[in-house]
Amino acid sequence: PTRFGFPLRLAVLAEGSPELTGVVLPREMSGPERVRKDEALSARLARRLDALVGVRPEDTEELLSAEGTLAFKLDLQVLYLRRVHHFCFYGTRQCKDEWSLQLRCQVAFLRDRVEIEEEEEEKEKKSGGDGAAAVAEERGEWGRKHEERLEKILATVTLDRPYILASEDESISEKFEKLCEKNTSKVDEGKFQCVQCSKLFKGSDFVSKHLRKVHAELFQAAYEQGLTEAARAAYLADAHRPLVTQGAAS
Repeated sequence: PTRFGFPLRLAVLAEGSPELTGVVLPREMSGPERVRKDEALSARLARRLDALVGVRPEDTEELLSAEGTLAFKLDLQVLYLRRVHHFCFYGTRQCKDEWSLQLRCQVAFLRDRVEIEEEEEEKEKKSGGDGAAAVAEERGEWGRKHEERLEKILATVTLDRPYILASEDESISEKFEKLCEKNTSKVDEGKFQCVQCSKLFKGSDFVSKHLRKVHAELFQAAYEQGLTEAARAAYLADAHRPLVTQGAAS
């Protein structure tokens, strides 16, 4: 596969399970300086995303203060971002759920174990010793672009909180008004009656308030219908919504 213009290779993570594949990162991502930078970047991302969803700062810091090597801390933080926030650190992509994340970023991104120095020496030999600068530039290109993407995410990431339909919304209020009209009977001038319990009131507005307070169960079905309509509208408006094929439907 190609990611951000760079060719990458896949690796099967479990013998006998070819569907469990991971993307092997360029070898430059295994270098000690790159690991140090990525550990710091992943920590910043964890703090930022945790703060957006309301995780207590002390809980975040407990994770980030885990003992171990920089590589261990980086792996822990990358796993945390993926499992808790559905964020792929090396793929620089956040998804709605773990299934979408696996579809777009495979099961995992893997750092190569091969030492970078060996590869650099081999390339330099092939270039006759004059290509050291080119090798160094190539070695850091993926990491540089990766860092730029993460910095952009840190500067712009927000949390779109789910919208909860309220009785004041137009689609719901219209249904509620019709229910109130249906359950309000005008007995005489200045005298109105609740159809449900026959209680009398001086005005229709008082009957409406009474219905909402005492006979709230009447409005539940209307509210649930409004939720269903809102959910359907949100689904149809989602350009990436899952679609059921004819074969799957049968």
